[in-house]
Amino acid sequence: MNKQIPPSRGTAHGAASAEGSAAIALSLQRCAECGAWQYPSRELCSNCLSDKLLWQAADPRSIYLAGVLLQHSLEDYFLQDLPWHIAAVRLTGELTAISHCAGTDIDPGTELWTFSHPDLSGAGVLISVPRSTPIETAEQRSAIVREMGLLEDS
Repeated sequence: MNKQIPPSRGTAHGAASAEGSAAIALSLQRCAECGAWQYPSRELCSNCLSDKLLWQAADPRSIYLAGVLLQHSLEDYFLQDLPWHIAAVRLTGELTAISHCAGTDIDPGTELWTFSHPDLSGAGVLISVPRSTPIETAEQRSAIVREMGLLEDS
């Protein structure tokens, strides 16, 4: 099945996140000056305003804070697979991020894995899955993204 390409309004910083996702599960910016984790990616540290931000492997463990099942989308791409589960998750360094979420019956406080992966447009997106789901290899992560409909079947 040929799906439409998802909307891509990403930046060069987001593209760098997508590039790092093949080898490791989650790559985030970290300030070389103060050590603060950054999400979303940016040019200056949100804590000390340093421009010395490095991409580093981050702990993929996360906590489900809240979620919503989208019943409608203004983007044609997502209309094909509604409802679509979007979640707010707590990442490394007390960061809160919005991610695509596999599964719909998740209680606040549930422990998840969150990883980054490029979608069909090449944009880096975050995906959250239950901790019982293996994400150690790039093949496992790609299979999850494919099953969610963010990649075409190979």
